Amino acid sequence: MKRIQVYSQTYVQLRSGDKLDFSDEFEVASLSSISSSFSAHIPAEVQEGIDRRTAAVTVCPVCEIPVDAELFKSFKSMEKMGQQSRFCFLHRRKTAEEQWKERRYPAIDWESFKERIENQFSKLESILSPESDSVYRKILKSSARDRNQQGNFRFSITNSELEKISTGYYGARGARNMMEVIIARFAPRVRELALSDSLVQAVGVSGYVQAVLVPELTTMLVKEDMGVDDEEARQIIQDSMEIGDLLNQQPDDAVEPKDEYPDTVETNEHPKTDSVDAN
Repeated sequence: MKRIQVYSQTYVQLRSGDKLDFSDEFEVASLSSISSSFSAHIPAEVQEGIDRRTAAVTVCPVCEIPVDAELFKSFKSMEKMGQQSRFCFLHRRKTAEEQWKERRYPAIDWESFKERIENQFSKLESILSPESDSVYRKILKSSARDRNQQGNFRFSITNSELEKISTGYYGARGARNMMEVIIARFAPRVRELALSDSLVQAVGVSGYVQAVLVPELTTMLVKEDMGVDDEEARQIIQDSMEIGDLLNQQPDDAVEPKDEYPDTVETNEHPKTDSVDAN
């Protein structure tokens, strides 16, 4: 490919085999005067690409990500910041729904979700040991050790560490359900473990459940969903964090389109059962 400057900072890319019959002294008076000349020399597929790149791009007024122009026009008012924020959320959720389908994430049956968690109890039980080879326990232990070396004896989990313990496409709704079921079943066992395990003592029952048991359970469920191994499951969890945040919020936090907005910005057929609707 070679790049030719035409006029007024306008550029056209041509394949190495294409030629324009213009001398170095060729002058152009305006962009309109050269369009007909170029069209005779530029292959159709190249011209199509030029048209796409030079078309006006509509961006979200909040996140400045390119959005569908028709979707943007369909939103009645952009004057208020609240309306802009709502549009931003809805266009990102629409993109997340498309990505969910493209990546073939599974439908989540929230009605039977508790039963799915209970089916993993025996595996979770094996993790409740100081000798466990849990990846997330090792992450937590390393973080606690770093805190002690820095003289910071008050333990907390940073944002970068939270990324490693995400529930991926299960989102906040999945995280809450996992926490509730695990604590109901394993809280006495974790308290007992705290008597001899300094790591559990440092973070407490809920902290240990959140930092170790919930992400381990998420890995188990994703392996089951997608038919992958541990490493692939952890990568899927990391890659689907934002999708989960947008599509599987806690029911009380879910943002639902209102009647005043057109259907084009509403969630239509969602790829997951009851994943956004507040029940």
